[in-house]
Amino acid sequence: MNRIKIIASSITNLTDARYFAAWAVEALSFDLEKIDRNEYFAIKDWVEGVKIFLETTEEFSDLDIYEADGIIYAVENKSSEDILSIQTKVSASLSILQKLSFKEGHILRAGEEWQQLSRGDQLEWIKFAKENSCFLDLPLRIIDLEKYAESELIYGLVLRGGDEEKVGFKSYDELDQIFDIIEG
Repeated sequence: MNRIKIIASSITNLTDARYFAAWAVEALSFDLEKIDRNEYFAIKDWVEGVKIFLETTEEFSDLDIYEADGIIYAVENKSSEDILSIQTKVSASLSILQKLSFKEGHILRAGEEWQQLSRGDQLEWIKFAKENSCFLDLPLRIIDLEKYAESELIYGLVLRGGDEEKVGFKSYDELDQIFDIIEG
């Protein structure tokens, strides 16, 4: 079992789904803009033991039809009243995030702006996420992940699936290194 909880995001192929399920991640998340319904069901039927989430930017009410455990809504700079789902991916500055009410399991995302933040500001993001039991969706370097994992500063991470090199074949060297760090 991983010390740091993991959501595997953007799953679009069976190879990724089975890889992440074997690592006992918290959930597999399928982006409905990147995978069609038939592919989703074909992949979902091959994995067990993990929660299944759907990612969307739009209102969504057909959760039962998709046989999923939850929805991840992508929310940009919204008020706390707009953050209602079990899992929500929130992009905003730390000063805005600190004004919102978070629930365990929410996802805090920093994209390109992450690299422009000072080390101190990056650490504040990470501490804020830990205090609020939020998953981090950040472009962390391996060396930084090692440091934060050793300090037990990370509650959870979002890792991503990706394209296969060819059907059924993909290199997982970088992800294996991340999981080795997480397992400590």
